[in-house]
Amino acid sequence: MNMKNYSKVFVSIVLMVSMLVIFSACDQDYGEREILGIEVYKQMPYNQKLGEDLKTTGLVIRAAWDDNSHTVIKLSDITISYDKNRPGQQLVNFNYLGYNCTQIVFVSA
Repeated sequence: MNMKNYSKVFVSIVLMVSMLVIFSACDQDYGEREILGIEVYKQMPYNQKLGEDLKTTGLVIRAAWDDNSHTVIKLSDITISYDKNRPGQQLVNFNYLGYNCTQIVFVSA
């Protein structure tokens, strides 16, 4: 084999190894976590005013992950189900990515 052929073989080997490294990196898990659920970590006030928007002062909702970690979820990312015009005790539902948690509040005039 002459030098020109060795160069072609070397370049071919380098290309194959490079492609192998790139494609095997695509299958690696780089720490993507999976959410297990959400929870009310700190509650908002129990007493709410009839006809007023929900007072969420102090409310903290956390996501639980499969690596045993927790992260706080922004309230703007959560769907909150609450009827401000229904007096009495009611269950407020929080939904994030299809996961739910709840807190009881009391709505009065």
